[in-house]
Amino acid sequence: RNLSDRVSITFFLDGEMPAPFKKLSNETKELLQEFRELGKSNIQLKFSRPGEGMDDTSRINFINYLTDSLNLKPTNVQVQAGAGESQEERLVYPGALISYQDIEVAINLLDGQSMEGGYQTLNNAEALLEYRFANAIQKITTDKIPVIGYLLGNGEPQSYNVYDLVTNVLKPVYGFGWAPIDSFPAVPKEFDAIIIVKPTIAFTDDQKLKIDQYVMNGGKVIWMVDQLWAEMDSLSRSQSDFVAFDRGLNLDDILFKYGVRINQDLVQDIKCDKLPQVVGNFGDKPQVELVPWPYFPLLSSYSGHPISKNLDDVLSIFPNSIDTVSAEGIKKTVLLATSSASRSLATPAIVTLNSAKTREEVSSFNKKNNL
Repeated sequence: RNLSDRVSITFFLDGEMPAPFKKLSNETKELLQEFRELGKSNIQLKFSRPGEGMDDTSRINFINYLTDSLNLKPTNVQVQAGAGESQEERLVYPGALISYQDIEVAINLLDGQSMEGGYQTLNNAEALLEYRFANAIQKITTDKIPVIGYLLGNGEPQSYNVYDLVTNVLKPVYGFGWAPIDSFPAVPKEFDAIIIVKPTIAFTDDQKLKIDQYVMNGGKVIWMVDQLWAEMDSLSRSQSDFVAFDRGLNLDDILFKYGVRINQDLVQDIKCDKLPQVVGNFGDKPQVELVPWPYFPLLSSYSGHPISKNLDDVLSIFPNSIDTVSAEGIKKTVLLATSSASRSLATPAIVTLNSAKTREEVSSFNKKNNL
């Protein structure tokens, strides 16, 4: 509605296709028509298969551009070749190309979805249609690219995983900068948001004051905090168990001010990932099987929030539970939670390779939707 220039949307899921894909196509076209009614002449729509109407060379080059440069991959489907004829395989492109001025981005409607889920995957894609298109249009038409800062100074990791996060997730969409907190008199206002990733060293009052002033002036913070020392390296070294204990990060007061308490506990869940363990011997060789390990809960979304809606289960490793406490002017939304068969272990806690095996142990997993 507030667009200052024309946005062109070419939707590629068109032509003959199985009924579930056709339903997704129709739902998308209906949504885009609503967008055009809102944007009027600033929304231009086109429905066609990739390269339709082009000569062979131009079509091949265009499809290569979509798949290689914009990462819009096709999906194989089976369609009826004709009345009374057998089925044939065909490629469909469940996505769209959005153009604004000299910028182009592609939307993959199945991004983040596994086709192993069958047609439920397409239902999930339908639920995310409005978010995907609105989010893409907002990003492509925004004059100022948001800048994300990665806070340093309290033992935050700078590992390969962080490099992958920065290079492949953040930088393609946002401006990015490292933010060594002790090098600034205040967190720079140029950062639209900062992320605090797995600190291991306690925060000083001066550091917390800088963060709080940044928040009070409109800054946003993503806290990724492990409250406990609980690492797989410790288990690998001991080969049996280790003690998980509080890191002593000195963050309780500032988080409480924002309406959150990260508990000093370990959350376990019957719904969990598996860990390879030796369960016996076969001759003179150990017999290894994948055994459910409740310290690695699989978390689900129950809120319907766009950030986590229709996500597959999310693996967590030695998570802590969170309590939400009253804080004036702050609204809290739970994005991920455990199943109805979970429990919390107070710390210090012994983390052991032995899973819950007895009926008494299993019956203690009776806490619903740990946060």
